[in-house]
Amino acid sequence: MEFVALGGHTAAVVTLEASQVRAV
Repeated sequence: MEFVALGGHTAAVVTLEASQVRAV
């Protein structure tokens, strides 16, 4: 995932991603 490149921001992204994925 490209988000990994961000590193620090990964945590926030993962939380959002998980929420979106769950919705789908």
